[in-house]
Amino acid sequence: MLLVVGVAAAVVCVGQNHNESGPTLDPDVSCVVTGGTWGSQGHYRIVTQDGGFEPVMSKVWLEWIEEARGGSRVYRRVGIPEINNHVGLSVGCPSVSYIQKAVEFRFDAVFSHEPSRRVRISIRPLEIGRYQYQETSR
Repeated sequence: MLLVVGVAAAVVCVGQNHNESGPTLDPDVSCVVTGGTWGSQGHYRIVTQDGGFEPVMSKVWLEWIEEARGGSRVYRRVGIPEINNHVGLSVGCPSVSYIQKAVEFRFDAVFSHEPSRRVRISIRPLEIGRYQYQETSR
């Protein structure tokens, strides 16, 4: 006869230094997603910021993050005007897909003033500073 005994454990962590500094992050940043690489230099990152109330408005930036021995840095950042200029478009966090060795960030977005109107937004980074944008109804 085999007897299996399970033990549940909980760990509580308490920060000792309440003044510990970390990276500064805008309180309106709602999502940061990293995926894919550009050459051997670095990777891509999407930053989403939500603001407003009735309607909520999202703003999105695509970043090229350069990886170096001394640490990483934002090499290039571009706003996505196709999203940033839409009043009432809420995008949430994107999923990351890889299509034919290319990374694609996909948002399932909704218009705050028309909740039944939903769109799928795909952003595919190209060379530094450029991207491909596609929007389809869902």
